[in-house]
Amino acid sequence: MKKIVLYCSIISLLSAEPSAFGAGDLDSDNPYGLTKDEKYIWQNKQDIKKIYKLVSSNSKVIKSQQKEIAKLKLQILNYKMAMNSLSQRVEGIETILPFFDKLSIKVKQLKKEKLYIKEKICKLIKDYEGIDVE
Repeated sequence: MKKIVLYCSIISLLSAEPSAFGAGDLDSDNPYGLTKDEKYIWQNKQDIKKIYKLVSSNSKVIKSQQKEIAKLKLQILNYKMAMNSLSQRVEGIETILPFFDKLSIKVKQLKKEKLYIKEKICKLIKDYEGIDVE
């Protein structure tokens, strides 16, 4: 029994610590002396580091794009407000247009009446000049 306990403790000590020269060290940049499973573990760690860097840079890009989207939304909102204001002005002008059409017709009628009255006055003056007032 003592042999088994001694054997297990020696194995656990040897397997838990890497060698004095760094063989089996999964945290080093270029480990050596790895078992097949340790190589997969090391490769997975490297892949995870690459993915983390990609995710980190992508999240920075996403945050930047979110800020740009917020700016664009604000600009669109400002354009919508300006468009609504212009639309209200156009509606106001459209309601006034019939009045101007009627006014234009009235002006034309008044010009015709003015011409008619002018002609009558001229005729009256001619007729008056022809009358002897003595």
